[in-house]
Amino acid sequence: MYTGKIMLSGLLLVFLSLTSCDNNNKPNANNTTTVNTYQTYKDNNASSNNLRKNIWENVSYKTYINDRFGYRIDYPSLLKVSKKADNNDGCSFSYGGLTITVFGIYNTLFRSVNEQYQEDQKPTDTYKVIRNDWFVRSGVDDKGYIYYQKSMLKNDIWYTVILEYPKSMKEDLEKVVNRVILSFKVLSNSTSTGKSSSNNPNADVERYFAKFCGKSGSSLNNLFLQHQPTLLDCKVVFKDNFYQKAYTDFNELFGQLASSNSLMNDKGLKNRHYVRAEKFSTNDISEYGTGRMLEIKRHFKPGITCYSIQFLTNEDDEYGTNYIFFTKINNRWVFFPFN
Repeated sequence: MYTGKIMLSGLLLVFLSLTSCDNNNKPNANNTTTVNTYQTYKDNNASSNNLRKNIWENVSYKTYINDRFGYRIDYPSLLKVSKKADNNDGCSFSYGGLTITVFGIYNTLFRSVNEQYQEDQKPTDTYKVIRNDWFVRSGVDDKGYIYYQKSMLKNDIWYTVILEYPKSMKEDLEKVVNRVILSFKVLSNSTSTGKSSSNNPNADVERYFAKFCGKSGSSLNNLFLQHQPTLLDCKVVFKDNFYQKAYTDFNELFGQLASSNSLMNDKGLKNRHYVRAEKFSTNDISEYGTGRMLEIKRHFKPGITCYSIQFLTNEDDEYGTNYIFFTKINNRWVFFPFN
């Protein structure tokens, strides 16, 4: 009854056995595919690396010039502006993992090169160089990105460039990094307002007071408090014994300023980006003076050089936030708040 079924089962076993032996003698299609896929991956990866390296080796460059702070830097033309500062102090460029950030900032805290390096350094720094007017620091952050910073101190302004890119691109970008860093320079005959010093007799004065730009509240107060007149300063400016009363009045006013969050009647200079200095003399107080200054004009010594300092939103603005008056005594700027 089951003879046919048994014979059929036997034939199937023989067929399967023969088929199995035959397959063992043939190349394994799956293994062949695996080897080819891996080899293709290696070839493609090597080709991609070579292409990436060739892109950076043969890249052309553009030049970015900052008119406000007067500096220049070359950057690969592949990079596009990714962020631009509202106050025109600099910008960032990015492409393919590389980011270059460059900016200028006033040395409002009067830090030396070494002090600024101490402020910027990180535990991940692996390299540093400090010189009289610049420093360099670099390392690898926790995300595996190389960072390279160069900061220069010129005319009481910090000029900084920072490059960031994956550690895997170190060899590809070696020439690019060198080109960018070597091209980073402060333009000659420039001031913080982008004007030529030779065409502006008050350029040095404007450069000094430009560090007030962008400040507001207590930080702005602190800057002006550094220029508080002493008793001897008042004696230089005022006649007879009036300097004593003037000193007492100013001392009380600066005391109020120290505990306030805004400067006098001003809302701050946060949106002011340019400075215009106008020179005058105590002989011209009738023309330049205001309020209390006019009331006591007879007490000023004649021939004292003074400055009216205007802080502007735009370089060509006719009017801005104005402070009268500043004068320089014994190589120190002094602020007599008559506003």
